[in-house]
Amino acid sequence: IEQPCVNRVIIELTQGSTPVNEAIERVARDCPQASSSMTRPANKD
Repeated sequence: IEQPCVNRVIIELTQGSTPVNEAIERVARDCPQASSSMTRPANKD
């Protein structure tokens, strides 16, 4: 399953310009579904 929001955060982290917690917060705001899959074990139906 493609998760563009998560991919975007990974890109920001690898560029080193964004603190980890800030990037995660940003994704949590932009993509609630992506953030929930990041913060809890993935149970995809």
